[in-house]
Amino acid sequence: MGRANRKKPQENHGPAGRAGTSLVTLDLGKDGVAVIRLEGSDGRNDLGPADIACLLEFVDKVAETPSARALILEGGEHFSAGVDFPETMRRLLNPGSKPQVFRFLADQKTVCDKIRGLRIPTISVVRGLCAGSALGLAAAADFMITETTTRIRIPEVKVGLIPGNGATWFLPRRMGPAPSPALGVGEVRAGARMAIRKRHRLVTRQ
Repeated sequence: MGRANRKKPQENHGPAGRAGTSLVTLDLGKDGVAVIRLEGSDGRNDLGPADIACLLEFVDKVAETPSARALILEGGEHFSAGVDFPETMRRLLNPGSKPQVFRFLADQKTVCDKIRGLRIPTISVVRGLCAGSALGLAAAADFMITETTTRIRIPEVKVGLIPGNGATWFLPRRMGPAPSPALGVGEVRAGARMAIRKRHRLVTRQ
């Protein structure tokens, strides 16, 4: 059914920090499987305002496609390093940029809400690093597939903030009650083996 993509000029840093380095693409396959992919040139797949705007657009497009039967979210070597957290917090303290930053944060939650609200099954394929806001995005899917390279990090807790994008609600339901508190009280690099705990909605691949 076609492929869509959006790419930002790298010099446009946006109102909430760097613009991100991702090329966000959407493939609508003839088999009805839609794939939204983050393909950053540096492999980190940082998320900026333009990336979140693309995700909003693409999730809406999938929702409006009657032939869509499933949605897959994936990155490359890494799922995503999330947003430029220190820069976002710095701009949040600047009265002149607060409205744009709040909009950026609200749009991230909206993306997660829209993914959860889709009428079709949703699957996130998480390889490598999945950090911060990207973790909430991945965990918003019905099924979260990890592998031995997966590293889950929540940097917000280093400065005493609650993890964003619903991570505190999603994680216990994806990882189980045993490992998730460790991520909630400290920055832990939790690989796929730790995350499994025999949860039916979090699957590993060897």
